[in-house]
Amino acid sequence: MKLGTLNITLRLKAFHPYYLNNFIIASRVEVQQFKNYQINHVFLPQTYEKFTVLKSPHVDKKARDQFERKTYNRLIKMKILNFDLKNDEILRSLILFFQNISIGVEINVNYTIDTYIPFLDKSKKVSINQLLAKVNLYSKLFSEKRSLVK
Repeated sequence: MKLGTLNITLRLKAFHPYYLNNFIIASRVEVQQFKNYQINHVFLPQTYEKFTVLKSPHVDKKARDQFERKTYNRLIKMKILNFDLKNDEILRSLILFFQNISIGVEINVNYTIDTYIPFLDKSKKVSINQLLAKVNLYSKLFSEKRSLVK
């Protein structure tokens, strides 16, 4: 079982903050199925768009209506530790959950998976030459395995 860290970044946009808050609560509940997780959400600045429309374009040029549209933005960063890299079903189900629960919310999902490299143990002090030798050894092993598969 290969373990790693799953980092998910969600960028949310909505026209009402109620939808964003509901999405954040639902995503917290969904991610609680994992034992080791961290969730942080950041309030991003609101964007305002103002429109001016002529009421009657033929006669009265001074009669105008003004409209304003606010867009609320949030950023959610999730980190799931000790994530099983061989099980892609969990990642797919999480992304499908985010897409299905997003009523009234536009979502951009970015995710990265960081793997644990066994020879980079932080508790041991390793010289650069030893590290390069280990990297070369691992790259030779991986290249031999790839050539055998072909």
